[in-house]
Amino acid sequence: MKKHPKKKKHSTFTKHNQKLGMPPGILFFTGDQKTENTSIQLIEYNETDIAEYTCTSVDEATSKITQSEKFYWLNIEGLHNINLIEEIVSHFKLHKLSGEDIVSVQQRPKLDFYNHYIHIILKNIQILPNEIGEEQISILFLENVLISFQERKTDIFTKVQTRLFDSVGYIRTRKTDYLAYALMDVIIDNYFKTVELFDTTIDKLENSIEEMNPQDFCVELVALRRQIFQTRQTIFPILDAANQFSKLESNLVNEETRLFTKDMSENIVQILDMLNSFRENANSLLDIYNSNTANRMNNIMKLLTIVSTIFIPLTFIVGVYGMNFHNMPELSYHYGYLFTWITMVIITIGMIIFFKIRKWL
Repeated sequence: MKKHPKKKKHSTFTKHNQKLGMPPGILFFTGDQKTENTSIQLIEYNETDIAEYTCTSVDEATSKITQSEKFYWLNIEGLHNINLIEEIVSHFKLHKLSGEDIVSVQQRPKLDFYNHYIHIILKNIQILPNEIGEEQISILFLENVLISFQERKTDIFTKVQTRLFDSVGYIRTRKTDYLAYALMDVIIDNYFKTVELFDTTIDKLENSIEEMNPQDFCVELVALRRQIFQTRQTIFPILDAANQFSKLESNLVNEETRLFTKDMSENIVQILDMLNSFRENANSLLDIYNSNTANRMNNIMKLLTIVSTIFIPLTFIVGVYGMNFHNMPELSYHYGYLFTWITMVIITIGMIIFFKIRKWL
């Protein structure tokens, strides 16, 4: 089995401990420090027109958000630039706690409702060797502006951007609440891909449980169980956020969007059910592995016991005639050595036949 090099990563608690003692609302990035620039992308659209801008500053992006009859999607990739995040928080009059949640990447998925906007925190997941990689995504939508914050540059929202530019479905005709739903939906769809990988891995382990090296099998199974557990821990809180979204009484959320969100909640329940099933399958595989290991050990012990049992009478014979007393008449026989060997061979064959009859061999 190919071994993957261990990656050095920051401890969740190490970064969190650095925040201890800070007043609420202070922005402190708790993820891995990066050197690349934060990406700012703005999409302006309505039912008939759409335009995309790559901006170099928050001022450049916000200067283009001027028309109330149009909708705007401001996507930020990279949360390590605290000054940039503070500018966005200030310009759109976001609550300081929202700003803190955006850059605190160990946040639990949730939905928060403020006076003029709704803040949703989600997790995008990726399967890594022996663990699950998580990326925090924040989605905030106002009356005609949606702001998304991604921890790193990924293509998770590419399908939504394609739907916008191709005007597929309702996305260009609905408000920002529908765009928020669409972004949540692609993240949920990505969970299905992860679940499919779990299914494939379990099938592979089931089919190779007899052929695989026991140590490699155990390592893969333990890693799989850990990944399933981490994935379930990540996804479960999103169900609560989706249920809140579907029941939210706000002018920012259209009734039809609530119906779509209910369907999304059902998809999350389906994923959680599948993860529970996979967890049980993984536990069953572990039981089978332990049973096979015990059977293998029992077979080894049985073989060693049989060998030892066969050698007991042989050892007795050799011990008796190895005492070298002067008055042992058998020692003077011409064919004594040959008869001793014949006797030991007969005893060995007889005991093997006996063990075969009793089905101990």
